[in-house]
Amino acid sequence: MIKHKLFVFVLFLFLVGCSNQDEVSSNGEFSVPDVSVDQLKPSSELDQGLRYFIVMPFEWSGSEPVEIQSIDIVENSEPVTENSGIAYTFYGNDSEKKTGVYKREDIGEKQNIKGFTVDDENTLILELSLLDVESNDNRAMRIEYIQNGEQKEQILKSSLLENLNTSND
Repeated sequence: MIKHKLFVFVLFLFLVGCSNQDEVSSNGEFSVPDVSVDQLKPSSELDQGLRYFIVMPFEWSGSEPVEIQSIDIVENSEPVTENSGIAYTFYGNDSEKKTGVYKREDIGEKQNIKGFTVDDENTLILELSLLDVESNDNRAMRIEYIQNGEQKEQILKSSLLENLNTSND
C-alpha cells in the first residue's frame, strides 16, 4: 500500500512538473543574440554625439505572437535617461536585415516599437547617441508586452548594452 501511494505521489509530481514546463515554453520569452559593439564596429568605442542605428535579431520563443508596448534601457531596474548620457529609441522591423551599425539612409523602414507584433524572429533597431558613457554590467533591456490580453514584462541582459562606451577623443 505504501509503494502504491509513493508511486501515485511521484506520478503526480512528474505530471505537475511537465505541465509547468509546457506552460513556460508556451508562454515564451524574448532573446537577442550575444552581440557586442566591437563585432558591429571596428572599435568597441562609439564616437560621442554621433547617431548610430544598431540592428540586431530579436527573437520570441512563444507559440503565439505578442504585442510590444515599450522597450527601455534600464540600469539596476531604473530607466536610463538622456541625463545619463544615453539617448535612444527602439524600433521594430519584420525584415531580416543583417546585424550591424548603419547610417540613417541605409537603415530602411523602421516601425514604432509600441504596438509592434513579434512572432518568431524579427529585427530590433536601436537608434543611439552617447555622451561620456562607460561600460556597465547593470544595464539591461526592459520589455513590456501584451500576451493573450495580459500585460507582462521581461528584463533581458544584453552584452551590447552592457558594453556601450564612448571614445574620449
